[in-house]
Amino acid sequence: QMAAGIGFPIVCQARRAPMECTSPFVAAYNQQDTNVLYNPPLNAPKSSSILRCRGREWDTSDHLGYGPLIDDAGPPLYCVFLNDDILEKIKGYEWLDDLTEHVMLSNLVYSPNANTLSLVKLEFEVSDTGRIRPLQTVFTKSVLNESDRWVPWQILMISFLVLMAFRMVSVTRILLKAQRAGSQSAMLVLDVAQTCAYIIFALVALVRRYVMGDAFQDQLLGLVESFLQVTQVSRDAVMKTVNDYLTTSQSIQDDVRNEQVIKLVAYFLILISIARVIAYMSVHPRIAVIARTLTYAADDTMHFLLVFSFVFMVMAWLAHWSFGPDKEAFQSYVVSLNTCFQMLVGEYPFMDEWTEGFTQKIWYVCFTLLVFFVMINVLFAIIVEAFLRVKRGLEEGSSTRNVVLDMVYVLGMQALRRRRGWPSAQALMDHLDASDAIAMPVMPGELVYSRIAVFADRKSALRLMSAYYSICGEPILSEAGKGDVRRRRQLVSMVNYAAKTFGMKEADIPRLMHSIVRVQRRWRVKLAMSALKRKQAQRRNRERRALGDGTNGFPGVCQWLADNLGLPPEVARLYLQRLKPASIEKLAAAADKDARQAEIVGLDATKKFVACHV
Repeated sequence: QMAAGIGFPIVCQARRAPMECTSPFVAAYNQQDTNVLYNPPLNAPKSSSILRCRGREWDTSDHLGYGPLIDDAGPPLYCVFLNDDILEKIKGYEWLDDLTEHVMLSNLVYSPNANTLSLVKLEFEVSDTGRIRPLQTVFTKSVLNESDRWVPWQILMISFLVLMAFRMVSVTRILLKAQRAGSQSAMLVLDVAQTCAYIIFALVALVRRYVMGDAFQDQLLGLVESFLQVTQVSRDAVMKTVNDYLTTSQSIQDDVRNEQVIKLVAYFLILISIARVIAYMSVHPRIAVIARTLTYAADDTMHFLLVFSFVFMVMAWLAHWSFGPDKEAFQSYVVSLNTCFQMLVGEYPFMDEWTEGFTQKIWYVCFTLLVFFVMINVLFAIIVEAFLRVKRGLEEGSSTRNVVLDMVYVLGMQALRRRRGWPSAQALMDHLDASDAIAMPVMPGELVYSRIAVFADRKSALRLMSAYYSICGEPILSEAGKGDVRRRRQLVSMVNYAAKTFGMKEADIPRLMHSIVRVQRRWRVKLAMSALKRKQAQRRNRERRALGDGTNGFPGVCQWLADNLGLPPEVARLYLQRLKPASIEKLAAAADKDARQAEIVGLDATKKFVACHV
């Protein structure tokens, strides 16, 4: 058969100690006399109160001749094995009564094909008002060491452990290098912590599987032997078997809970890994849409969640307070929160119309309008707005290439580096970081003399820059480089036009380009000479206008020289044209202040002028 039950099912209850009720109604009800119309033995005096109240302490006294099993980890339990005979006695003797608070029905089931032992538990919680809430749980313990998956599991775990060790070494080296460079990276610290968590998790899983492999079989065989040793039905034998049964059940529950803790740790590690993968996707603009959208929407989302959490929790509490006693979907605050969350995704707990009151319908309308329509759409609007910002950034940015093409280009650049002896990408990044303070664009001459990124010669550095230009295009060029590229394109288009218009051969195009360059050079020289002559003529005209009689603040300096020194007017004018404007200003000031001083200055200057030019 597929599965086998070990022993009989067992039913246990936890009871509260009785206490006197403080209600006047209970006191009056319990003091009523026995009905005189009852026949013996129904007219016997009452041995206890009709109505009793449950205290806060657990009951440890004997119940129907059997005492409880006391355990420090939980309440005292009254347990019996369940069969048809016991079930009838439980009903007849009222084994479950008004002091019962917790009932547990459990059974151990072994599956030989899967080599697992399952503890099936059906529990009932009895509230003070008599409401019974069921809870079903299954604890399954498996032995991986004896299954076909044991060897593949060991290979996978050891491979994972070795991989994480290599990653730990790599990430630690990068972190130490960043710290020596003076840069702090929180993401690198998180990578180191995450890798440590992976290694610890793998080691704990391996140790648990190696150490606890045989304990399961020993527990199972001990329980079966305990059942087989019962040869006569006695109170001590039954209690010993019940105790062994509960011990094995508790051991299974503890092991399963420990496994659940490990699974919970693995669960959160996987979630952290997913978040880290999303963060890694920010390396390329096209696949960084999710990460950037969440980054842009983080601030607005946080403020939205403050309002949303308050409204959501208040609405859930209102539903529990208003409809909890009657509606199972709102029976507790936790269940009410779960129901409200299901309503967020469209799962409304609608029942028959006649079972829903007017206030519940009003609550449905308020929750739908306020939470489902308004707040959820506000959240969608925040996310859509952040996505549009990211989309606009992609359209305005310089990188618009497909991520697959970029991966191909990266592999191609690696192959070219190995073939042509170029430095690594990390060396280039270090050189750019070291020369970040230089405002000039990167040139091949700068790369040749770099001590970080070593090149063989200038030609090799130029080839590397040409390779990056062929991949990235004009966005990596400076303004001067972009202008040079535009001029080259114009020249190429002109040559192509000339070739098509005049029917020239491809071999004649270089000679045509050389001729065009010579014509352009001579034409530029001619234009420059014309501009120079024009500027010289303009300067002479300005000086002539400045040397006029009494113009520009010079009170007839030329006429004064002609009158007082006996120079011809042409010679005096030529003399003044050869002087600097500052000398003319000094001569005019001296003529105004002291005519004699001006005469001496003028005579000396005139003698020098005549000796040199006349």
